[in-house]
Amino acid sequence: MGLMDGTYAYSALVRKYAQFRVPACRLTVDGRELSGVGVERVSATLSLEGASAVSFEVSGAYDRKKSGFRQEVKNRLKLGARVSLSLGYGSTLTEIFQGYISGVGVNFSDLPTLSITAMDVRRLMMEGSSREVVHTVTSYSAAFEEVMQKYSVLCPSREVDATDSKEITQIVQQTSDYDFVTGNLARKANREFFVLNGKAYFRKKGKVKAAVTTLTWGESLLSFSRNSLYQNLKITVIGFDPASDKPVTAQVTGKASDAQKTVGAQHEVVIADPDAQEAAKAKKRAEKEAQERRRRAQTGSLSCMGLPELVPGRFVSVKGLDSELDRDYYIREVRHELGSDGFSTSVEIGDWN
Repeated sequence: MGLMDGTYAYSALVRKYAQFRVPACRLTVDGRELSGVGVERVSATLSLEGASAVSFEVSGAYDRKKSGFRQEVKNRLKLGARVSLSLGYGSTLTEIFQGYISGVGVNFSDLPTLSITAMDVRRLMMEGSSREVVHTVTSYSAAFEEVMQKYSVLCPSREVDATDSKEITQIVQQTSDYDFVTGNLARKANREFFVLNGKAYFRKKGKVKAAVTTLTWGESLLSFSRNSLYQNLKITVIGFDPASDKPVTAQVTGKASDAQKTVGAQHEVVIADPDAQEAAKAKKRAEKEAQERRRRAQTGSLSCMGLPELVPGRFVSVKGLDSELDRDYYIREVRHELGSDGFSTSVEIGDWN
């Protein structure tokens, strides 16, 4: 089972990681394990919506006699070097990140150390803005495949849920690759785009319904919070049908929760969409917008013992809190931290209706 399809009883994870006794990590640089130095303060932030990042400090690399960091260490930890991180306990480790070294710093205090930051491919995709590029394709998913081809070194594999063929004849790009994919292709195709451990996903939102595991308050769940904001919207999408030479309109209602009470009139949000050339497309766009606005109105967080299996794009189940709170929550961001005080995981959640 992999990060995107594995489901586990919490007791099975306790056995797998030998009671969580010995937190451990493995870092590789350009395919070789980083050894001969100390690795401290390892932090990994895995995100659904932004570039994922790993940071760590390297100690024991400074030669006081020669007054300098060892050359072999500097040669390995160069900007652009490929990095992978595995976390776990003892000798049982799970790889969670692949990226490249985006930053190298030095710190001189009691002991000279190197500070390393690595980012995933999405950081490269954010660089600059593209001159106008015309993608001659017949679907949004095909346009995504075309964009991602240039990043195959850092992101060699992709999982793409194909969108409707012949829905477009071409699409124009005038922004960075990241903004084009997230703000244009994914939005219009109702797909989520993210990268996990060197694999790019352009897929239906919340595709994997099974929860990774169940965390129980007072046992495996250390903390939990969530917040919902009132929302009562009428979302109107206006397009134009060139065949009939008439406008196209669709409306849907947007609420943060079906259980909320209604206070006053609905606020209308009007969206002009040139791609909505028929009623079905206009309604589809309105439904996407309602779903996205509801997602923004639902936020929360939880924490537990360090669990590498908790990653963005999956659900985690909680219980033992309250009948209205015990349910599955969508993981939007995960922060794994490994240091002298152990291995912990904190999670940002949302989308629980």
